[in-house]
Amino acid sequence: MNSIKIQGHVERICDYLAIRSRKGMGGEADLELEIEGKIDADSADGFQKHVMRAIHAGSTRLLLHMGRTDYISSMGIGALLLLRRTVEEKGGWIALAEVHPRVMEILRVMCLEKFFLCSE
Repeated sequence: MNSIKIQGHVERICDYLAIRSRKGMGGEADLELEIEGKIDADSADGFQKHVMRAIHAGSTRLLLHMGRTDYISSMGIGALLLLRRTVEEKGGWIALAEVHPRVMEILRVMCLEKFFLCSE
């Protein structure tokens, strides 16, 4: 698995989750986010609020690099689905790139990989 390391602003959501963000670099995405850590019951709300701020600031085509996210709980899945619905209402999309194999398995088991543009 080749996980990208993007440069840009880093926000620490909690002790075990950080989000590094940068404006889209010439591709179709407005904003790229590298998610590093676990998205669980304790971090999902902070994750959701961080991404929601970006959406409200005008970013509606989001690329989430998930290679450094090795766990996502049902709360994290719920946050992703809410974010997806929010950007789609604004004519945008969320794509998940370099999805960690454990997270991809969770998405597949829940039949959710089809709701996001996913790449491993």
